[in-house]
Amino acid sequence: MLLLVSLVGAALPTLADDPVIYMPTCPAMQIEPLRLPDLNLPRATHSVFVAGGELVVVGGHTSGFVLTETAEYLSDGEWHVVPTAYSHDGGFSVVMKSGRVLIGGGYEKNLGIGQIFSVEWYDPATHSFEGFGCLDAKRAQAQGLELDSGRVLVSGNWYHDDSMEMFDGRKFFTMVDSVTHQRSMPYLFRTAKDNAIILGGWDTRGYAYEDYPTTVDRLKGGPVDIPFLSSWMPLPCPAEHRPQDSFIGNEERDIYAYLMAVCDLSGTKAIALVRNGEIERLPTDFFIPTEWEDTELAYFSSVVVDRQRARGYMAALDLKGRTFILCIDYADAIDGDCRLTGQPAKLTLLYTDVLGSRADWPGHTTPVLTPDGDLVLVGGAIDDNFAPSRAVWLFPVGDGDHTAPTGCPSLWPWVIGAVVVLLLLAIVGMVCFWLIRCRRANPVATTTGAAVTATMAGNEELMQRICRLMEQEQLYLKSGLKVSDVAAALGTNSSYVTACINSLRGCSFSQFVNGYRIDYAKQMMRNHPDKKMTEVWISSGFANETSFFRTFKAVVGTTPKEWMQSLDETK
Repeated sequence: MLLLVSLVGAALPTLADDPVIYMPTCPAMQIEPLRLPDLNLPRATHSVFVAGGELVVVGGHTSGFVLTETAEYLSDGEWHVVPTAYSHDGGFSVVMKSGRVLIGGGYEKNLGIGQIFSVEWYDPATHSFEGFGCLDAKRAQAQGLELDSGRVLVSGNWYHDDSMEMFDGRKFFTMVDSVTHQRSMPYLFRTAKDNAIILGGWDTRGYAYEDYPTTVDRLKGGPVDIPFLSSWMPLPCPAEHRPQDSFIGNEERDIYAYLMAVCDLSGTKAIALVRNGEIERLPTDFFIPTEWEDTELAYFSSVVVDRQRARGYMAALDLKGRTFILCIDYADAIDGDCRLTGQPAKLTLLYTDVLGSRADWPGHTTPVLTPDGDLVLVGGAIDDNFAPSRAVWLFPVGDGDHTAPTGCPSLWPWVIGAVVVLLLLAIVGMVCFWLIRCRRANPVATTTGAAVTATMAGNEELMQRICRLMEQEQLYLKSGLKVSDVAAALGTNSSYVTACINSLRGCSFSQFVNGYRIDYAKQMMRNHPDKKMTEVWISSGFANETSFFRTFKAVVGTTPKEWMQSLDETK
């Protein structure tokens, strides 16, 4: 028995430290990106696309938040600068089936001020731009979507009225309808050859709707209500993203399907399948990770799809300068008709080491899929629009298997002895029984192994310790509380805390903590009804007012004001 215990005891640290087994979100593997030649100009809120087999960037703003009337294309290992007809900072781009690229809109002045009417063509054969027309409404942060016969639907705006307008494919833009909700950075998805829906969760000033509208606009047929949107809000669609980049359907069979990133009111991320105007959640085998090694992941891109490999990608950064690519392998989850099969899509988180100094980091910009199936991040603002990046990085995601993470323990150490392999399950069972007995006999002596024991025994004890910590020390009142703070207070590992909350409470760490914060806020509002709402959310540990109102509505089902009114009615 002691021999068996010693054998398994030697193996247990490997299991406990392995993120693949105990990681509650998804498996992860490190990749080595390739540094491509830098841009000639640092750029942010520029358009990025592949045209004529070349990587092209258009417009944006450069250092000092200054507009630029230039574009660059990558050829023969270097970037070549060419002039554009107009500046397009925060403009939209549509890579047309004809091969030309429609560029339109953007900010009128430096610092992201105003909007413009300007429109031009880019011809990849000659690397030239030609201004030719004028939008019906001046726009920035809009989206364009090619329909049939070369027509393009345009919608979305920034600090200006929104509407729907149509480009006839030749020269003229004409308003076709108003919209039910003013939107910036909207999603435009085709539902038929000549129809599309428009949706998004942000108004024209960049604020998320507190009560997200379930109504979407349609080019034909008028607005329609989609119940899915009562629980899930689309993440902002960056201006440099194109709807076709998320397309997984089959136009020849009139199947118009897309993948879209969404979040609920608590900030939980998910992937939605949009098919011919209907929306439903794509099941995944793990939670979408929002933290990595105690730092928050900031997702900044829409879903970019590689149809050949049946895989979608989302990009994220953390504050340490590491880049993350979330891989969404949907082959088993979506059938040939783009309907859900009942099987989950497989998630894998690819991550890099810190990519040099801050000037070397890629910024917030949607990745571009290369013809080889790799991803490229070009420039972008890191966290300051006055100092965008000129770095260009290629992430080798096109080849290889990304469903099994690097660092996964090799099987060969487990087959050193045939007896150990055959009796492994029995050994683990005996060790569990032995550890449980030891814990009952001397609970203090086994506290240092709490994380391993809790994981193997169902995490019940660890959950009790987490709850005691919250209720007695009120850690949730600390704004910006991280899972690492709780893990440190308990003398355990962050992964164990997150896994425990996920498995026993069925929610993320932030949802768990916010539940305590909402209870505290309700108690404060009940006992001190005259307190200002600002004091309530600050005292309850929320980082900002928007997060408080969203979470309160998600947890309680009403706004704070409605909840207070219900208290008055029961008196």
